[in-house]
Amino acid sequence: MKLLAQQRDLQALLADFEVSEGIYSQARIEDTDSVCLWLGANVMLECSCEEATTLLQKNLENAKASLEVLVADLQFIRDQVTIMQVSQNDLELGGPCLFQAVYCVSFGSVY
Repeated sequence: MKLLAQQRDLQALLADFEVSEGIYSQARIEDTDSVCLWLGANVMLECSCEEATTLLQKNLENAKASLEVLVADLQFIRDQVTIMQVSQNDLELGGPCLFQAVYCVSFGSVY
């Protein structure tokens, strides 16, 4: 979108686009006031450049927020896998788990 805005004062913009998987073509884009956004599921939306920029910025912010949540979830899962591996190792060796010992000492119970 920024490139389109910069090219408005100049000549037509040359852009490469994907026709199908692994097949690309080149297009010459003349000065335009609207763009078409592919929304998926055979749906395409034609809107002004300003509306498209707003929509794409909102989608980018939502994607970044989702990424933060997924990274936190992944860290939680990694921690749970580590705890599970330590507990499994403890069961295989037949001794008290380090986490259980620390838990019991921390809360004053006798192991």
